[in-house]
Amino acid sequence: MSKNKWLTNLLLGIAFFWLCAVSIAADLSRPAPFHIKINTIESEFNSNVTADPEFKATAVGLYGTFLVTDLAGGKLIAAVNYDYSLYRYEELVFGEEVKLHALSLPISYITSQGGWLHKVNVIPGLYSDLDEVSGEDYAVGVNYQGIYRTSPSTRWVMGAGVNRQFGDSQAFPILGVIYKPNDHFQYALVLPQIKINYTPRQGQTWFFKFGPNGNKWNVESQISEIQTDVDIVTKSVEMAFGSEQSISGNLSALFEVGVAGAREVELEGPLGETFDLDVEADVFITLQLNYRPQ
Repeated sequence: MSKNKWLTNLLLGIAFFWLCAVSIAADLSRPAPFHIKINTIESEFNSNVTADPEFKATAVGLYGTFLVTDLAGGKLIAAVNYDYSLYRYEELVFGEEVKLHALSLPISYITSQGGWLHKVNVIPGLYSDLDEVSGEDYAVGVNYQGIYRTSPSTRWVMGAGVNRQFGDSQAFPILGVIYKPNDHFQYALVLPQIKINYTPRQGQTWFFKFGPNGNKWNVESQISEIQTDVDIVTKSVEMAFGSEQSISGNLSALFEVGVAGAREVELEGPLGETFDLDVEADVFITLQLNYRPQ
């Protein structure tokens, strides 16, 4: 991303956030059941295909919870999550722009027993460009977390999951500790992602997070004028700093700026052939509007 573009996006994000940042107290500690967000990043491929081929990605996401109910001594929560991503591969011989859709139905069941809090998440989804949708466009992610509190300030977390957080679907452990020594700090050191929150006052939270980010879509491609099925796999490791600020009793605005490194874009053909591209590390910006009903 050029310095001028990066500076413009950063200033627009900061202006948006601080225009929203009025001093209205609200509880930001619970997850937002509804949100809308936009994320943007520009980079260059480390490739010899052409001179300085560019990679641009813009994503818009919508998330909404539509069911919260008691079930068999626990709580069942269901939501719908939609992400639209526009990828542009400028000056690269195989590509143009690709419009990608990710529509998922996160379903969670939470229960407690014998001092343990159990969380099970099942996330069926459609990951596609919506051309010629087939069984290859669908995937299911699952994970389990067992949380045990050993003191008022300390909770231990263990579990496992299978999803596309690392690009291709793969299994990974969930292990770590959540430590909250006081009302201002919380350290969620739970692999594969860590997050540190600082809450100077009610209605305002600052955070730092670090972890993997990836996904996989099945698309119809016209590479070399041949219509074929291709999987687009993205992988990165992200480090971000940001803040969430209350706007009203129900609304809050989140602004985040970070660096995405160890980035890869992988194309997988129908016969298992792959074409890997390393993407330069660069800065990304996320703006998000959250709604929490009273």
